[in-house]
Amino acid sequence: MDDRYYYGFRNSFKIIIFSLLIVMIFLTHFTVIANSEQRYIAVVHSYHEEYGWVKEINRGIQSYYEGKQLLDVIPCKGLQRYKIKKFYMNAKHHQGNRQYFRAKSTEIIAQLNQIQPEVTIVSDDEALEFIAKPLMKDSQHKFVFLGINNDPRKYGVINSYKSPEYNITGLVSEHPFYYTIKLATQIIPTYKNIYVFFDQSPTGEGMLKNFNAQADKLDADLKLRIKEKVITNSWSEWKKEILAHQDRENIFIFGSLYTLRDEKNKLVSPKQIAIWLKENSLVPDLTIAAHHIAEGFLMTISTPGFVHGYEAFGKAAQVILGEQIHNIPVEVPKHKAVHINMERAQQLKLNVPVEIIAMSKYFEELGY
Repeated sequence: MDDRYYYGFRNSFKIIIFSLLIVMIFLTHFTVIANSEQRYIAVVHSYHEEYGWVKEINRGIQSYYEGKQLLDVIPCKGLQRYKIKKFYMNAKHHQGNRQYFRAKSTEIIAQLNQIQPEVTIVSDDEALEFIAKPLMKDSQHKFVFLGINNDPRKYGVINSYKSPEYNITGLVSEHPFYYTIKLATQIIPTYKNIYVFFDQSPTGEGMLKNFNAQADKLDADLKLRIKEKVITNSWSEWKKEILAHQDRENIFIFGSLYTLRDEKNKLVSPKQIAIWLKENSLVPDLTIAAHHIAEGFLMTISTPGFVHGYEAFGKAAQVILGEQIHNIPVEVPKHKAVHINMERAQQLKLNVPVEIIAMSKYFEELGY
């Protein structure tokens, strides 16, 4: 080969390699800059990703994020430039294990400090207590909570609902037990007694307080019909009480049912409970969570997780747009929903008023 061609080829090859290196360095530098400019909205769930309530919340968050209108609520625009980053504490599988919660929260807080979200949505009590509370005076973090069954003042994260003092605001749960009982009277006008069931958990404790407060608003006759409150984590005890009150004119209201355990100390899922009820109980069963209907329970009036997620994301949008936390009051969600399982209604031979069926269909069409 002619030396001129050889050296020319070698020089051209060097130029090509050098050019490729320059391009790679530029792309790497650009990627680092792009990643450093990525902005986040974080969501920390107390529970696990497959849990029905969590799925509802995530659907509500996604719906607002995509700009979908819910009844009279028009979402803020421009949120798509933020990336949603989700974390899960898996609290239902570690009920009451505060050592686990502290370890898990330390791990998640480290990741929050790394990504520096514009705002963090914390879902349910464990996330509020173990994630938001330790950072409540950290000016680098802002929080919106949802699904809180206990009074958030109990955790010391606020003193005033109207004007939160720190970097935390949000939505408290208000389970519509009052309306649930009223609805029951429309479906079974001749009913005699109401039996109420709660598990023994932080969620159950909050729900029971909520139930007692709303029961006080009932008229005297309805109050007298509430015959018994079963409060235990023993699935055997629940079954015993359910079978003991199989008068067709009774009503069962299930509050919290997430920490029940069987004779082998294994958790019993809401779906397992619903299947057992279908096979063993002919008493109408009402709950206060929308996702229970798909699992097989009869009926609910609820503030669905979808609404919690949607409205909490609306509060997060206010924070991102520059509103001060103390100007965003702690509230209860504004929207409620009615859902009915017609298969279960037919099994119980219930004559469900057509307007209740129509309302249920309407909320299904809305997507929550």
